Amino acid sequence: MATKSLLVTPTAWFTVKTSDVERQSKVFLNICTDDCIPEPPKRTDDTLNAVSTAAAETGEIVRRLAERMTKYRNMILEIVLDTADSQFSWNLSREIVFPNNMRSKGKLMPRQVTIPTSSSPILITPEFQEITEGGYYRMEIDVPKLDKNSYQRTMLDVEEMRVLLKSDSLYELDVVIDVKNGKGIAIDEASAKWHKNMGKIIIRAPLLA
Repeated sequence: MATKSLLVTPTAWFTVKTSDVERQSKVFLNICTDDCIPEPPKRTDDTLNAVSTAAAETGEIVRRLAERMTKYRNMILEIVLDTADSQFSWNLSREIVFPNNMRSKGKLMPRQVTIPTSSSPILITPEFQEITEGGYYRMEIDVPKLDKNSYQRTMLDVEEMRVLLKSDSLYELDVVIDVKNGKGIAIDEASAKWHKNMGKIIIRAPLLA
């Protein structure tokens, strides 16, 4: 992933107090934000956006949140504590305290950070339907955003009991198929076709005897 170095002045959000278990010393962590940190890629479902992060080279950790809401605080803190442990060879206690009315411990100084210049796309898990009847199996995978260019960069692998689909920057599916015979499908006789007007990829195959 391409990166760039920027000089940022962190904006205080809140401070937590914990301790280094091995050194038995108090540790304050300033949780900050900065508008230069790129936002995470957008999701097309209701799953919480991933959090883009940039760690400062000293004790303060600069964070850009998908949403600045209290209900995400525990998730952010776990990321902060894990990053601090890894970066500084600490062993921080997960028992933390929020000092009253303290947004930062000490003055927040400008610092150089390395950030990604772009975010990798998050692939969509497409919906699909399975039908087994008359000795045949059919799977219909919904891919409404697939076009001619992305179709040319789509990989589809059909196995006896598994279907794998990956379309560049769009879809990803890895599923064990549900067949009533429990033996799978005859892959030598399987067929797959993209139906552009329907926005579907349809797989057909006879069931193994």
